[in-house]
Amino acid sequence: MLGNCEHLVDAAAALVDTLLSRAPHVHVLVTSQLRLNLAGEQVMAVTPLLLPPIDDPQPDERYAALQLFVQRARAVQPDFAVGAHNAYAVADICRRLDGLPLAIELAAARVRLLGVRGLRDRLDDRLRLLTGGARGAPPRQQTLQATLAWSHALLEPVEQAVLRRLGIFVGGFCLELAQQVAADAAIDAWAVLDALAALVDKSLVAVDPGEPPRYRLL
Repeated sequence: MLGNCEHLVDAAAALVDTLLSRAPHVHVLVTSQLRLNLAGEQVMAVTPLLLPPIDDPQPDERYAALQLFVQRARAVQPDFAVGAHNAYAVADICRRLDGLPLAIELAAARVRLLGVRGLRDRLDDRLRLLTGGARGAPPRQQTLQATLAWSHALLEPVEQAVLRRLGIFVGGFCLELAQQVAADAAIDAWAVLDALAALVDKSLVAVDPGEPPRYRLL
């Protein structure tokens, strides 16, 4: 297994290609924001954790997002529990964080200080709020802002420009709107399409299926 290879994708691809050419029956598991683009490669997207629907009157630990929140909250507050008094607020926090495991872990680490409702009320300032990563974790996983900065730095300049311009959208958007907002004299509509595809592949833009599909920033 090779983990977090996005910043060394060319070297990782060369290594895996060499391994497979000499041992064709070997299977290699690679985690990365970028594909290796090797023959026979199969991509498995890591989806967000299961979230309770907004109309669930009693969300609980049946949902993976809530289960992770409770586990991490108990690491800092051992008596933490989800009940009628806070279940909906916990579910709302997880939904607003799109079921992303790292964001949920960072949020849960703030429960002892802020309580569930205080945490939910401050999520609009999440880049400053979600900073409680484990000391032993890589620096890019210790704060949400560091994670975003790491991902942004790995983008091509055109992808960076398109991502910044897509930030104007509060909700979802279609391809045509993305092209209208992100294109300019140096980046034409086709370049926006290619950049948007790359941002989707790198999990910086989510796709909501439909005809036509809609996109949104996490």
